[in-house]
Amino acid sequence: MPGDAVCQTATPGECTLRAAIQETNAGGGGTINFNIGGGGAHVITPLTPLPDIAQPTNIDGHSQPGTVFVPLIELRGTNAGASADGLRIISSGVNVQFLAVNGFAGDGFEVGGAGEASIVANFIGLATDEQSAAGNGGHGIHHASNSTGSSFIHANRIAFNGGDGIYVSSGFANINPQTIYLNDGLGIDLGPDGVTPNDPLDADTGPNNLQNFPVLTSAVISGSSPAVLTVDGTLQSSPNKFVLIDFFADADPCDPAVIEGRRPLGGSALTTDSQGNASFSESIELVPGTVINSVTATTRVFPLYTSEFSPCVPVSGGPSPTPSPTPCPSCTPTPTPTGTATATPTRTPTATPTATATLCPGCTPTPTPTATATATPTRTASPTPSSAPTCLPCGTPSPSPSPSASPSPTATATRTPTATASPIATGTTTPAATATRTPSATPTASATASPTATPTPVPDSDLDGWSNAAEGVIGTDPLDGCADNSADDAWPADINNDRFSDISDVSALTSVFGEAVPPAPARYNIAPEMPDGFVDITDVSRMAGLFGIGCS
Repeated sequence: MPGDAVCQTATPGECTLRAAIQETNAGGGGTINFNIGGGGAHVITPLTPLPDIAQPTNIDGHSQPGTVFVPLIELRGTNAGASADGLRIISSGVNVQFLAVNGFAGDGFEVGGAGEASIVANFIGLATDEQSAAGNGGHGIHHASNSTGSSFIHANRIAFNGGDGIYVSSGFANINPQTIYLNDGLGIDLGPDGVTPNDPLDADTGPNNLQNFPVLTSAVISGSSPAVLTVDGTLQSSPNKFVLIDFFADADPCDPAVIEGRRPLGGSALTTDSQGNASFSESIELVPGTVINSVTATTRVFPLYTSEFSPCVPVSGGPSPTPSPTPCPSCTPTPTPTGTATATPTRTPTATPTATATLCPGCTPTPTPTATATATPTRTASPTPSSAPTCLPCGTPSPSPSPSASPSPTATATRTPTATASPIATGTTTPAATATRTPSATPTASATASPTATPTPVPDSDLDGWSNAAEGVIGTDPLDGCADNSADDAWPADINNDRFSDISDVSALTSVFGEAVPPAPARYNIAPEMPDGFVDITDVSRMAGLFGIGCS
């Protein structure tokens, strides 16, 4: 019975997702956590549409034990009805993270009424394996809110849906960089349906203020080691307006009919002049092996709203091949010291509640959460010189050997949810997923001498992933890896010092996105190593990589 402070179906002891939503609606809101037994992913297949989320509610898929970087809770709508949406949000203060929402005849998410939501790190239209198409029949996300506030949509993977990736028919949605591809409609569509043309001085109004998108003029790859992508373009908007240009890449050739953004590349901040004009030329270093054939972009007016994607431009150029040295008769064999550095980090975060509540928030008293994190660094560097004849071109100096070292922390993070609502999976269960990363690098350097280089480890006294020097710039305690109280700036990823890296930390950081330090607080500039003096996409990306992790 909803409102009786018991999250339970007609079956004693059974608390489903439907029952948990009914209970939070009746009790004024709360948190819905997951603790479904057995490893791997779990599928929830409702037989009718789920209730609207009508109270401030946090649905935390990351609480499911074993969740690391991808959802393990799949909400599959194949049996939910001919017009069912996945989750309908009609309240402000709703947060949904780490769910795979797919197979519904309607939209994956719909934000309507006075809804104002944070939708973060979900798979929408995909299964939990990150690849299998399981599109919703409508839009991935349909934002139809009449609220004057802004929803926050960040770091989702949205693909294979029958409508747009994200359709904003009313209200405001701050759409941070995420992966949107292979939907039948536009990647981002501001109502009415279809591409909304840019207008002079961006004077029109409507969903997301019908913000003008950038116009890209060229995208060129040059150099190698690393290759650099340079994207040029212009923006025509309202005068003296501060905006962020977010860039996206695709390995597929540029197709004018496809206006989406598959791979976030980073962003650039700019301000239009008194005539509303601005131009940009952004250079982005590419990870070796990256294949890019087209680029698109959006305009983001932080913190409220985002434009549609720009039309794509094809990418020209590419890395130049490195010529091989030609041996000559007079060369003398040169000893070749071979340095071998092997780093084998294994990172297996697990979430194990210390207490299990079969009731959702608003029911019986909730167990107190505990969070633990341990880190044990392991470093192995064994340069072993070997003598092998190497013939270089005449007159070519031999390069100096380059030492290589890779710190190898082994981290285990345990996050205990504040309450546990235990939906019963009525579908199938896929095998357990484990995150194990084992890189191995064996560099070979050629030199005329044979010194043995001993790498100097970068001091990180509290083993939290930031060096002592970096924490000195950021302003956190290099000797303490986790906050002991709300005023203790210990772990750089935990901006509000609540012992977890979560949406509150992302929101704080993005509130000053694009600003230099100062005036932005140094505390918000957590990347790269060393911090670069700007709060930008590198900081958001590092925060997103630690999303949902706790410390102790």
